[in-house]
Amino acid sequence: MPALQRIISHLPTQAVLLMMVAIGFYALQDVCVKSLPPSIHVVEILFWRSVFAIPMVILFVKTESHPRPWHTKKPLHHLIRALFASLATLFFITSFRQMPLGDAYALTFSAPLFMALLGAYFLRENPPKHRWHAVFIGFIGVWVICEPSLDQPHLYLIPLAGGLFHGLSQLTLRSLNQEDSTSMIVAVLLGTSLFLCAPVMFQHSWDYTTQEMTLFVGIGVLGGIAQWLMTHAFRRASLTFLAPFDYVALLWGIGFDFALWHHKPSSYLIGGALLILGANFYLLWQERRQDRKKVTPGLASS
Repeated sequence: MPALQRIISHLPTQAVLLMMVAIGFYALQDVCVKSLPPSIHVVEILFWRSVFAIPMVILFVKTESHPRPWHTKKPLHHLIRALFASLATLFFITSFRQMPLGDAYALTFSAPLFMALLGAYFLRENPPKHRWHAVFIGFIGVWVICEPSLDQPHLYLIPLAGGLFHGLSQLTLRSLNQEDSTSMIVAVLLGTSLFLCAPVMFQHSWDYTTQEMTLFVGIGVLGGIAQWLMTHAFRRASLTFLAPFDYVALLWGIGFDFALWHHKPSSYLIGGALLILGANFYLLWQERRQDRKKVTPGLASS
C-alpha cells in the first residue's frame, strides 16, 4: 500500500492518470455530440456546452490550492488562448458530426505537427531538421487518410483547421499554466465561448426535446470535467511527456464507431494514422534526446 501511495503521489504519474481520464471524458462528450440530430447547429452545441460546464468549474475551484484563483496578470493572453481554443472546438465538433470519430481523431493529431511549425514562426525558434522530417511524414499520413474522399476535401480540412487552432491554443497555454489557476484558464475559455455564441442563439428556437437537453447537459458536464483534468495534467508534467498518451483517443474513437455506429476503420485510416503517430513519436523521441544532450554537460561539470 505505501508503494502504491508513492506511485500515485509521483507528479508525472498523476499527470498520466489525469490525462487518461480526461481523454475518456472527451470521447464520451464527442459521442454525445455525434448523437445529436443534424438540425442542431454547432453554435447551439458550443453554447449549451459552456452553460453546463461553467458550474463544474465553479465547483472545482474549491479543490485548488491557488491563493488567488480568479486573479491574472495576463488577461489578453487568456482571451487570445480562449479564442483559439473556441475555434478549435468549433471545427472539432463540426468534424465529429460529419465523419467517423476515428477519422476525425486521426486528423486532429496533426496538432503537434502544427505546433512544430508555429513554434518556428511565433517563438522565433530555429527548428532542427528532425522537426521538418516529422512534419513531412505526418502530413503524408494526413494525405493518405484524405485520399479516398478527395471529391469532398472540405470534410477533411475541418479537423485539420481544428488541429491548427488547437496548436495555437497550446502555445499560448504555456505562458498561463505556470501562474494562473486551472479554474481561471478553463472559466475564461468557457465564458468567451458563451459570449461569442450568445448573439447567434437569439436566432434559434429553444424548443428542444428531453433527449436533446440531456445530451447538452452531458456535453457540458463531460467537457468541463475533461478540460479541467487536462489542464491540471499539463501543470504536473511537460507537454512532450504527456503527448503520447493523447493518442489513446484514437482507440476510443474507433471503438465507439464500431460499437455504436457499426463503422469499421478503413485501411487508409489505419495506414495514415500509423504515419501520423509515427511522425509524432519520432518528434517526441528526438526532442527528449536533444533535452538529454543539454542536461548531460551540466551534470558532468558539477
